[in-house]
Amino acid sequence: MKEGISICIVTCNTLFYNRLAVKMIREMTKSMPYEILVYDNGSQDGSVEWLSDQEDVFVLRGSGNSLVHGQGLDVLVRLANREVVCTLDSDAFPISEDWLRPVSWLSEKVAVSGLEWFLAGGGGSYIHPSYLFGRTEWLREGTFVHNWGAVQYDTGHLITKMAFDHGLEIRGCKYEMYEVLPGCIKPCNYGGFVWHSWYSTRVVVQNGFRDQPPKEYHSEMQKMLRAKYSLDF
Repeated sequence: MKEGISICIVTCNTLFYNRLAVKMIREMTKSMPYEILVYDNGSQDGSVEWLSDQEDVFVLRGSGNSLVHGQGLDVLVRLANREVVCTLDSDAFPISEDWLRPVSWLSEKVAVSGLEWFLAGGGGSYIHPSYLFGRTEWLREGTFVHNWGAVQYDTGHLITKMAFDHGLEIRGCKYEMYEVLPGCIKPCNYGGFVWHSWYSTRVVVQNGFRDQPPKEYHSEMQKMLRAKYSLDF
């Protein structure tokens, strides 16, 4: 296993966010070597072609929602060549050169780090796979697929449970939410480390498990991000 980090992303028809994520990973990842591993779930928007042209990206192509998001992450973790894995949603990207700080939180006691997400109803917290770090070999013992009734969804619940079952701990950063359109789920700033736009890959891959946002959501989001980061795409 090589030193550094394997950044694992599952995508489907999110070319704008793919390009932004790769751009920001390149600009913000100064502290350790990395690889970018992408599982594409049947994109038809040019994502595969663009990603395949990037020298620092490895793309594994599936077909039309053949895997749910969590299954795609499991595949990528098993392909990872670096000591630490970071799972990152396709519409999440680093906003600080300090975005890999949660790697330093991993220890003999702390098995998984990243974004701390809270269960409804006071059910505790877990590390969310939109921004999650763990030792590669350790993560391979678990799964990101969580069965909620008849639906298979991607969560860090079972990864977090595996840590607790082994007497280990988790450590996460907090998040702030921002409103783009009233009534929509709000994009998040993860501890000043990562921006997460939400409402993209998982909606597609989960085949409607979440409600689709209004059409204006992504156009407004992308307009905002283009202006903020002076994007030409």
